[in-house]
Amino acid sequence: MARADSRKISLFPANTAIPTGSSFSFINSGINYQITDTNFISALGVTGTIVQDGSVTGTAILDTQGTVNNIRNLEDGAGILTAVSAENGVSIKWNATQDTGGVALTDGITGSVINLRSIVAAAGVTVADTGSGQIQIGLSATPASTKTVQVNALSDFPTPSAGVITLAADTEYFISNDVDIGVNRFVLSNDTSFKGASSTVITITSSLGSGFLFTGSAVTAAISECIFNISGMDLISFDGNSSAESISFLNVVTLGATSWGTFTDTYSVVSILNFADSLTSGFNFAGTHTAVLIEDCISPSVSGAFVDLGTAVLSAGTIETCVITSGASGTLITGLAGSANVSANGIITALNNRVTSGLKLAGVTIDDARFQFALNDTIADTRTDGLLSMQGNATNTVIGTQSVAVLTAGTWVIDETSQMTGTTAGRLTLDTFKDAKLPITASVTIEPVSGGSQMMGACIAINGVAVANSLRTSSASSSTPTSITVPWQASLSNTDYVEIWVSNESGTTDVLVTSAILRVN
Repeated sequence: MARADSRKISLFPANTAIPTGSSFSFINSGINYQITDTNFISALGVTGTIVQDGSVTGTAILDTQGTVNNIRNLEDGAGILTAVSAENGVSIKWNATQDTGGVALTDGITGSVINLRSIVAAAGVTVADTGSGQIQIGLSATPASTKTVQVNALSDFPTPSAGVITLAADTEYFISNDVDIGVNRFVLSNDTSFKGASSTVITITSSLGSGFLFTGSAVTAAISECIFNISGMDLISFDGNSSAESISFLNVVTLGATSWGTFTDTYSVVSILNFADSLTSGFNFAGTHTAVLIEDCISPSVSGAFVDLGTAVLSAGTIETCVITSGASGTLITGLAGSANVSANGIITALNNRVTSGLKLAGVTIDDARFQFALNDTIADTRTDGLLSMQGNATNTVIGTQSVAVLTAGTWVIDETSQMTGTTAGRLTLDTFKDAKLPITASVTIEPVSGGSQMMGACIAINGVAVANSLRTSSASSSTPTSITVPWQASLSNTDYVEIWVSNESGTTDVLVTSAILRVN
């Protein structure tokens, strides 16, 4: 039997490689063994090699220090979180949170792919890369109107010629700062707009001292949002020339002006939300006008007429919610008598104006057929009305047929009329072009001219036709009259007229109406 103890292992030459098929000896529990190279390497578990891979400029995970290969740890960085997963893997995550307000820059931060949204410019906004790692968001320039001239100084207006600044047609002059125009004045062209930034901050000053600040002829124009410091001057002289042009004022303040101006032959004059500190007169009209609107204007001092119609003719006019103070000679409206300032089928309305002191009417009255006044301080409201009376009448009314009414004979007194015309023959005619539903009251004292008890009748007649259902009767005898009252109501149109008619319901004896009253109101 072979024995392994006490055997000498000889010295062998050195070698740097292990040839295939080699074997190794080893001792275990005092016994010498041998093992092949293949089995030895397999038992060690060191088959293959460990080398760096990937880009040579990358950060290496394997740190080779001579014969020692170190495997580096992964560490957290700014916005990066590392951890060991439940499956014992290494996880690397984006360490970020997303605010819940506003518009998120991502579509979520928990998905496998995180999409970063782009910033896109909208109208009026610019988005740009500054080239230095920044995104710049700004306001884009407001598109400039090709019809707007920005005015900050006198030099921004057209050059004056002999003291006249002629403003261009189809152009808006937008005034951004106070401007002193010296002794110059303006001429409006067609479709000129003269507009300030605000009537609380923008002042236009003229030292001309007389005449008109603006003139315009055969043009349409607008003036708004300015303060005009024009002591001794009128604001405007405007001539529409053909009654087809318009002028409008909005949020305009005048200081020291003599008047708002003179307006001739326009399609429309519109003045809304304007203020004048003191005026000799307000709006002065001449020629013909289709429409005039003066609304929400204030003037604490008007020594003359706030609206002077002169001999002008208007198709429609409204003066509403103005606040005006005057001396004893001041008027809200001055004009011609009998609605001569209003065209046929036209109307001028004055509504809800706060008019104080002596401010009333001149020439014009609340009774004129084509005017309407309501809720104005110191000026009574218009009320369509007619009142006729007859007392001590001795003229008999001839009866031709029993129970057929005829016009009451006698001479009447015209006591009161407003927007109606009364006659001494006992007729009240509606003068307004606007229809009106009106109460009608008739009262007569009546008797037969001879004989005993007979049935008398009275009724309302409209446009020469008796209203059958209005008939009221009562018995009377000669020298013993009876009284009959007829209450009624009817819708009347322009030129419709109302009368009292009487009848003898018992025969053909003539009747006598000694007294009567006819009222439409």
